[in-house]
Amino acid sequence: MIQAAVFDGEFLDAAQLIQKIEPWRSIQVDSADMKRLWRSELEVKGRSVFDHDLIRDLFRKAEVANPDMSRNELIIEVQVAYVAQTNREEPSRSTVDRAIRKQPGSYRSTSS
Repeated sequence: MIQAAVFDGEFLDAAQLIQKIEPWRSIQVDSADMKRLWRSELEVKGRSVFDHDLIRDLFRKAEVANPDMSRNELIIEVQVAYVAQTNREEPSRSTVDRAIRKQPGSYRSTSS
């Protein structure tokens, strides 16, 4: 435990030292960097070709309905169900895999 210390050439006790140290003051993040690294939810959703929420819902339903199926078979089921429900192009296997890896609560979707 620090009782006293010299800070900027000034002798301070512990209470004064705590008031002087502000660890989060020196951190600076440029707005452009922040926007590039942490996209807003609307921006990410607007850019994606496929509806990831729908893919996760379809996977969850397929997982419950077919507990004996492997992950690869479930992904194929999701692709077929996605086309049937949206009348659009089916998402690739990697797109489905990426979407379900982000799904919380699925015991099979946590492994890489």
